[in-house]
Amino acid sequence: MSLALLAAVLSDWCGTISAMLNDDTITGRGPRPLAEAMVSDLAQRRNMLRLAVQCHGTLEQQVAEDAVLAFKQVTAGGLAQLGGMVEDRFPRITRGEGPTLLLQIYALIVGLWQLAEPARSARAILERPEFRDLRPDFEHALTSGVTAILQGALDN
Repeated sequence: MSLALLAAVLSDWCGTISAMLNDDTITGRGPRPLAEAMVSDLAQRRNMLRLAVQCHGTLEQQVAEDAVLAFKQVTAGGLAQLGGMVEDRFPRITRGEGPTLLLQIYALIVGLWQLAEPARSARAILERPEFRDLRPDFEHALTSGVTAILQGALDN
């Protein structure tokens, strides 16, 4: 059930990213505006982020193999389609590199979310000044990271 829900919200998010890629006011000015638009949208998708974090650590281990297969098929198809759009929109990105690029961005999203939104038991500890650097500002760190990934792909 939770994998199906995550597949649905990821599909919706891919639709949003697709619209961003087709918007010249976002993609026509380099990678930073696209990164900012993606992160701004993600900030409103807290439930999707929570599910994504749980997916790889817990959900996939608690469901039948056929449910995992169905989830992977849906996400792989969406990744391939969106990756192709990235390649079309940014011609300097090599054919076949789009899905890899998006997977790197997704890994950054999931990893930063885990650090920025720790378990309840760790939150109070991470509020202490000596641990401030262990809890990044999700939106700032992600915007910088996505920009760097996109710029790196464009510079190669």
